[in-house]
Amino acid sequence: MNYNDTVFSNKDIHTRKKLSSFYDYMVSMSSDIGFKKFFVRTRSHIMVTVLVASRNKDFFSFEKLCNKIPNSVASRSTIKSILDDGVKQEYYEKNECPNDRRIQLYELNPHNFNIIKEWVKRQHEIFK
Repeated sequence: MNYNDTVFSNKDIHTRKKLSSFYDYMVSMSSDIGFKKFFVRTRSHIMVTVLVASRNKDFFSFEKLCNKIPNSVASRSTIKSILDDGVKQEYYEKNECPNDRRIQLYELNPHNFNIIKEWVKRQHEIFK
C-alpha cells in the first residue's frame, strides 16, 4: 500500500487537525519574545513553570521542585538555572520561607500567570 492509498477515518482526520493546530500554536509561542518564549524553550522549562504556577499557597522551593521533577527530565543544575534565569527576567518571584529563612520559595508573577491561564485555555480549545 502506498501513502496515497491510505484511508483515514474521520476520527483520524480530526486528531490530525488538532495536532496541526497545537503545532502552530506552539510555534507561535516559541517565535514570540519574553515569557512565552522562555516558557516553551525546553521540556524542562515547561515542567518547572507549570509546577511553579500550580501552587497558590504552598509555593515550591528548589528542593521540592527537584523532588517532583524526575532526574531523567531535568537535573538539579538545570532546574536551578531555569529558576535563576526566570527570577532574573522577573518571570518568577523568589521569596523567603516565613518558617525557615534559608529556603527560597518560587511563584509565577501575576502577569505571567495570566499568560499560563491563556495557554491552558488554548489547550482546552484545541483538544476539546
